[in-house]
This record gives sequence, structure tokens and C-alpha cells, in this order.
Amino acid sequence: MIKRIITIGLLIIAALTLPFSLKANMLPKIKKSSKGNSNSHETSDCQAIIKHFENEYNIPENLLAAVAMVESGKYPWSINARGRAHVFGTKSEAISFIEKQKKRGTKNIYVGCMQICLKSHGKRFETLDHALTPYNNIRYAAKLLRGLFDRFGSWESALMHYNASSRKVSYKNRVLAIWGGDKANLVSTSFANKTEIHEDVAKAPHIKIAFGPGMGIRSQKAQ
Repeated sequence: MIKRIITIGLLIIAALTLPFSLKANMLPKIKKSSKGNSNSHETSDCQAIIKHFENEYNIPENLLAAVAMVESGKYPWSINARGRAHVFGTKSEAISFIEKQKKRGTKNIYVGCMQICLKSHGKRFETLDHALTPYNNIRYAAKLLRGLFDRFGSWESALMHYNASSRKVSYKNRVLAIWGGDKANLVSTSFANKTEIHEDVAKAPHIKIAFGPGMGIRSQKAQ
């Protein structure tokens, strides 16, 4: 009788905890860094991580994915240095290349799925390894893009400020062409009736607005 009661109790506990276990398995697995104060990710599947952060930062579905496609083709070990694009097979190869470029005095280096500019944003990451970890790279880009939207009131404006080049409009159009969604979803309802955005609009915390990430990856293989 006692064994039967214990068995029934275990079955009830399993039934109650199953939904939480399934939910946890659907999210990216996070492991602590050696310092214990930052997260990294075990997979290099940019698409799965992008989906997670589109949901977390309430970014229109597939918009961040379209940015990644324009920036890097969603290759996690993509590097743009001196205006030339390189795609490496491993993170260690990418880091080695970056270190060589830095020794050569290269300043503008863009890294990862989202082509984060090390000159402008590198200090936000603990190490090159941290910046090139897809989870960290994409999380930073999602937070940055969301902060730009909160400041300027539309995703179109956010896209133009995300890119650091002078070709902001053409960049935005390239992203939207890949995205292919309803442009009506790109404007915040709180900004819909405003004709201008003032510079004193509050910035999102912990986000450096003045600079944007990369200019897009064009080649598919390292030279």
C-alpha cells in the first residue's frame, strides 16, 4: 500500500513538472563563463538563437534574422576587416585572424552573425571569444536594435541607425526586402501620430546608440 502511494505521488510530481521541463528544453542552453557573471551558448546555430531573442526583445518576427542575413549570411565565424569579408570554419580561426589584423593596426573589424563593430562595441564584451560566441553576439545586437526602436519610434529608423555606413537607406531596404513582412508593424503605436523624433527621447539603458554594427558580409569563404 505504501509503495502504491509513493508511486502515485511520483507520477503526480512528474505530471506537474513536465510542462516546465518542456519549456526549458525549447530555450537555448546557457552555461556560465569562467568569471561566472556572463552567459554563453553551446551552439553555433544563429537562427535558433535569433528566434529566441526576437521573442525576448519583442522584435517583429524574422526582422533580426533578416539583419543577420544581410550582415553575415548567418555565419557565426564571419569577420569583416579592411572592407573585406572572411568566413571561417571555427571560432578559433576567426579569433586568430582578428588578432593578426589588430597587430597590423586594423581598426574597423566587424564580427559574428550580427557583425558587431569591435571598435565601437568591443569593450562591451569580456574577450574576443565572448564577442564571437553566437549567443552573446546576437543578444547584444537584439538589445541594441530594440534600444534604437525605443528611441526613434520605428523599426525602419532602428535599422538605419544599426548600420554604421553612409548607405543607411539602401541598407534598410536590403533588410526589409529579405524580411518581406508587413511594414505597418514597423512603427510603434506610441510614435504613430508624431511627425518628428526629438533628440531628448530617452535612450534604452546600457546601450551605446552613437554607433552601429557592420556593413554586411558579401563573400562566403575566407581568402
